[in-house]
Amino acid sequence: MFSINDYDDKGVLKPGIFLILIIAFTARFLLFGPLSLIARRGLRTREVDMSFITDVSPFEMVSSVPPVVILFLVLARGVNSPNWMKVTWMRGREILLVTVLVQACLYAFRLTTVETIVAPDVVVGVVNLFLLFYFAFNARPKAVFSMFPAKVQK
Repeated sequence: MFSINDYDDKGVLKPGIFLILIIAFTARFLLFGPLSLIARRGLRTREVDMSFITDVSPFEMVSSVPPVVILFLVLARGVNSPNWMKVTWMRGREILLVTVLVQACLYAFRLTTVETIVAPDVVVGVVNLFLLFYFAFNARPKAVFSMFPAKVQK
């Protein structure tokens, strides 16, 4: 099903760039802040752009916390990781599935309050629906979140 290049040196399936981008997409509401601060870095003004705090609903920001944790685990998991990391990683697919479902519901609710729906709204809605099916039925996330680096027995 997966090639030998899809596994790391510990025999664990790598998440792949597509899954990492999807996790970053679901964590986007919390990533807006650091990204906007980085974008302002080269400018000579002393003003700090904090508009991301008022542009995004607090519910959307809270819904981005679990994907940020999963994104952290993508980078931090290893053979000596604490047990909470392993437990969270093993439930990562379900966590992301629920996150996408919550974000899709929040997005649908937000669309009911606008007067006109524009093309970017449709694109984000379609992407959310795609992600629901991706996490529910695709084999890659199931396999990735079922493997964790094991401790070497001596």
